[in-house]
Parts: sequence; C-alpha cells; structure tokens
Amino acid sequence: MQTSQEAISPKSECRFPFLDGIRGIAAIAVVMVHTGIPFWGFSLARGTLAVDLFFLLSGFVIAYAYLGKLDDHEITPLQFMKIRIIRLYPVYFISIILALSCSIISLSAGKDAHALCKQTVFVAILTAFFIPSRTPGEIFLFSINKPYWSLFYEIIINGVFSFSNKFFKKSIYLYIAFLVTGLLFARMAMKYQTSNIGMAIIRASVIGGICRSFFGICYGVILYRYRSRLLPIIARWISPWTALCFVTLVLFSPSINHFDGFIDFIAIVLIFPISILAMSKVYQSRADKVLFALGSISYPLYLLHYPFVKLLNNTGASWISSHAPWTGILFVILTSFISYWVEKAYDIPIRKYLSSRFNQLGYKK
Repeated sequence: MQTSQEAISPKSECRFPFLDGIRGIAAIAVVMVHTGIPFWGFSLARGTLAVDLFFLLSGFVIAYAYLGKLDDHEITPLQFMKIRIIRLYPVYFISIILALSCSIISLSAGKDAHALCKQTVFVAILTAFFIPSRTPGEIFLFSINKPYWSLFYEIIINGVFSFSNKFFKKSIYLYIAFLVTGLLFARMAMKYQTSNIGMAIIRASVIGGICRSFFGICYGVILYRYRSRLLPIIARWISPWTALCFVTLVLFSPSINHFDGFIDFIAIVLIFPISILAMSKVYQSRADKVLFALGSISYPLYLLHYPFVKLLNNTGASWISSHAPWTGILFVILTSFISYWVEKAYDIPIRKYLSSRFNQLGYKK
C-alpha cells in the first residue's frame, strides 16, 4: 500500500496549448447554438460538431494521460474512474444547483408551480447520480440541463475502456469497435439527416449517442497511438495555428443546404482528426496564456451556460431578441468570465482537496 501523486493526476510534463484553445472555442460554439436566433439573429449551422470534437479530444487526451498507466497496472480501472469523477464532478455538481435554481425561478410564476418544482427537485437528485431523467413534456436525456447528455456517454465509454483495457490494448478490438460504432453512427446520421444525435431519451437517440461517443473516443485513442508516426508528416504542411483557425472556420461556417451532411462527415472523419494531430505539436507561442485560458473556461462554460439561457428565454425573450446580436456577445463574455472564475476559485481547489484525500487512502499497485 502506497501513495502516489501520479495516481490522481495526468502527465504534467507536457501541455497542448492549441488543444486547450480549440476546446474553449468549441465550447463557445455550443453556447451560440443554444442561444441561437433570439440572441444572435442567426443560427449556427455547424456548431453541434463541437461535441464530436470534444469526443475526439477526450479519447486523445485520456490515451495520452492514463491508458499507459492502465496498461502498466500503475492504476486500476476503479482508480481511473475515481480520477475521472474527481475531474468532472465538482463543476457538474455546481451546475446542477444552478440549473435547479434557474428552473424553480422560471416555474414559480406559472400554473401548478409547487408540483412542477417538486418534480424538478426530484429530477435534479437523480441527475446528481448521472441517472437520465426528464421533467414532463421534455424529451431530452437530462431535461434540467441539456448538455449533460454528452458527459453521460463519455463517463460510460470511459468505464468501458478502463475495465476492458486488456482487450482494447490489442489494436484489432479497438479497430472493430471504431468501425462498428462509426458505421452505425453514419447510418443513423443518414437516416435522420443529421449527425447531431444522442440527446433525447428515446431508444434510437440513445443508441445513436452511444455510437457517436464511442466512435469519437475510439478515434481519439487511435490518433494518439499513431501520433508519433503521423505528426512529423502533418507538421510539415499544417502548423498548429493553421489547424486551430481551420477548425474554427468549420465550426462557425454557414449552412450550404444539401452539402451540409457531406461537410459534417468530412469534418468529423478528416478535418478534426488531422487538426488535432497538428495542434498536438509541442509549440510555444505568445498566445499560450490566452489558449490556456480558453481551455480553462471550456468545461465550466459547457455545463453552466444552458440554465442561464433557459431562464433568460423565459423571462426576457422579447428584450433579448430586440437587442441581438449584442445580447449574444454580452452573454458569451459574461458566462466566459463566470466560467473562468469557477475554474480557478472553485473547481481547482475542490479537485486538489479530493485528490489529496484520494492519495491519503493509498492504493495497491
């Protein structure tokens, strides 16, 4: 029995500022999708691809930080899952409190407010344990805060990878999982004419969400495994800045009608993976502080923005739409500052405390 700092933290000798930067930009794209026409006067056609980018990044970074330790039995699958919960839960918990508060404020002025508020509290309790739950009239997997759906699938896939790591160490099983889930995801995207599937609490959507997340995370793991071979080739032609700008252009590009499905496919299968490899180059620039700041806001912004959106749409919709796009710009700025403060003043201290407690318990090699 011994204590190890490495058991609760990923590799610290190397950070990828451009991957941090694109995570923050992708989170802003998600905010723009959810605020939409009322806040901006237009809708973001390809902003939902940010979620596929998140899945790819998740697989890549987890492979870099933890899969080697799982392979070498430095940590057990259960310890890995504890590490992931410590990383994800503090912001998740505070976002539930925020979502519950905003929901109660919105419901308090309507009919049957008391009964609806009680139902919402019950949904929030279930949500705190990652149990999909919805309020009456809603179809989302987690109606109290819509973005939870992707986090739910990510935790499931993390568990599958960690407890089945001895199989996924063998490339053949990883490739089979990658191809099968990728083909199923593509089939469902063609059937429903959108790649944005997985957030509803119906069977087809749940299957689509599992395939979408498993495919993206598998792809990210594969990218990391081949990084040492592919990066020298890609780096000759694509700089980290070029890759970051290109992915940003894709996320914020307008709809091209009948070509949207093809563009989404190319983005998920080619543009994002190649760009992630290019941005994984260890490269220092004067903008590192900005890129790391974008990385800091990405997770809190992703989880905290939606309750504010619902509350504002329910209480001040006409004023918001009459002042678009300034309301959208102001909303992004304010929620970004809130997210940065949550990361620095709340999330990091709580995670350090939980990590130190985890270390004090020790673990078996």
